[in-house]
Amino acid sequence: MPKRKSRLTQELLEQYRFLRKVPGNENAAFCTLCKCEFSVAHGGKADVQSHSKTSKHKRWEQAGSSSVSPFFGQAAAGDEELKRAAQEATFAYHLVRHSHSFRSMDCTAGLTRKFYDQRFTCARTKAEAIVTNVIAPHAMELLQEDTADVTFVSVAADTSNRKAVKLLPVVIRYFTLTEGVSVKILNFVSLPGETSTLLFNEVERSLSAFGLMDKVIGFCADNTNTNFGGKARRGQNNVFYRLDQATPCSLIGVGCAAHIVHNAVQSAADTLPCDIENFVVKVFGYFHIYTVRTEELKDFCNFVEIEHATLLGTSRTRWLSLGPAVERVLKLYPALQSYFRSQDKAPNSILKFLEDQVCEAWLWFIHNQLTLFNDAIKKLEKEKSSAIHSALYLSSLKEKLMERKAALFMGLKVKSLLVGFQERHQVDVFKKGVQNFYDCCISYLQEWGSPFTELKCLSWTLLEHAPEWDEVECSLRYVSTKLPQSDISETELFDEVTSVKTYTSEKIEQWNTISTPADERWAEMFTHFKHSHVPFRNIFVICQFAMCLPGTNAPVERIFSIMNNTWTDERNRMGLDTLKELLITRVNFQYSCSEFYTRISDNRSLLKKYTQV
Repeated sequence: MPKRKSRLTQELLEQYRFLRKVPGNENAAFCTLCKCEFSVAHGGKADVQSHSKTSKHKRWEQAGSSSVSPFFGQAAAGDEELKRAAQEATFAYHLVRHSHSFRSMDCTAGLTRKFYDQRFTCARTKAEAIVTNVIAPHAMELLQEDTADVTFVSVAADTSNRKAVKLLPVVIRYFTLTEGVSVKILNFVSLPGETSTLLFNEVERSLSAFGLMDKVIGFCADNTNTNFGGKARRGQNNVFYRLDQATPCSLIGVGCAAHIVHNAVQSAADTLPCDIENFVVKVFGYFHIYTVRTEELKDFCNFVEIEHATLLGTSRTRWLSLGPAVERVLKLYPALQSYFRSQDKAPNSILKFLEDQVCEAWLWFIHNQLTLFNDAIKKLEKEKSSAIHSALYLSSLKEKLMERKAALFMGLKVKSLLVGFQERHQVDVFKKGVQNFYDCCISYLQEWGSPFTELKCLSWTLLEHAPEWDEVECSLRYVSTKLPQSDISETELFDEVTSVKTYTSEKIEQWNTISTPADERWAEMFTHFKHSHVPFRNIFVICQFAMCLPGTNAPVERIFSIMNNTWTDERNRMGLDTLKELLITRVNFQYSCSEFYTRISDNRSLLKKYTQV
């Protein structure tokens, strides 16, 4: 009788994990390491053992052992493996959090093995795999869970060039009961251009992927024609119009308030008889990289008995750079005058400026004004600043400028310089220029800041005082025009406002003392209401609506800053997909490294999921 052939049994499959069945042939096995098929008909287990001793199988087995795919150990990981998994994930997160290179983990992992744990293996390849395959996808899963429960979101977008690559981050802002306001990256892509059609298509695609098109109530971007169609917001060839037509809600367009403030003072400064910005740039450039000139200036500083300080540069696109640069020039003004007078070939434009007492007066005047504008921009750029904050800050700035205009405020230093003017006509011209400066600033703020005016009806949502029904009713009227399908009950809302007044009456003073952000005030109160079974459904809708509207495009600008710190010339081989995962990890997780480790360690189910990667 012919010899009975051996079969690939279930016992062999469980014992040798690299084996797979061959469809239609029970006497053969497929090796997943070698990617080849071999017979087990002759000896069964002996055939498998013979195959595992071949040089080809050993070579692939050795290569597979260094693979990053099972980087957290086997599926049935114990407590020690899970603890090591949390440590390796935290090291990878630490690397991203502090903009370190993946290459640095080669050294870090080696030192960790030498000092603490010989089984710690998280070098560059593994660290990148953890970030791109585990942490960043997990961040997007959490974002998906959050956005599934929220009622409203706002979207912000902007573009920036990295050499020849045009990059677009799509950012959303929303409010949740537990976390308050959250700002997260939804997508990060490259574009072949910067037309409104390309921008809109990518923003729509990103929102639709998360099912958010029906929840979008606000769009924030720079005040460009591509985004909004100009200050009048007319026309149809812009992102705002296209997005408004594609969403069921009446979209609120939030131009960047920080840009508005910056452009207001910049356009007003351009009306002055002397070009202060150009003077500051030229003085900075004259000393910037010249050691001999800088050392000579130090000698002149010692001669006029003032302390030397490094001159600062400025850029037309940097919101806060001109103020400190002007202040530094004024600090060194006597030394600069003496220095350039002593030079045989001093730049004519700089020398003329320093010799003109009128120019010095304008320099002091613009310094006084920049302090006011810089303070406003710093408030607007706060991380959780909302469109309601921007509306109030712009209104306050405009009122202060109107008061300065009425008093013709110039500052004592400027007035002392005016006394030294040789002709009365020069004083009159200077005062007329001051008047024109204020007119230009106020006019610019009124024209470009008008979209924020209607949002002032929501100012009570900042909870700086206990809300009154008249304020809430006014905001309800506004929200109803933007959300025609809302089912807010006025009767229930009135009772909920009463509950809010009762709770906040004892909290307002404490919150104001420690400057608690508005979203944290609402989150604390809603959590209390939920535990106490106090209804808040209707006022929660208005709160979400108000809190999710951003005041500036600063969150997107911060992403570009992080990108520049991460994607440096030394790390120029980094791919766009890897950069995207790094930015998602850095922005969407706001934990410190120790907080991240605590959260990872406490989530055993997540760690077990990591061991399957």
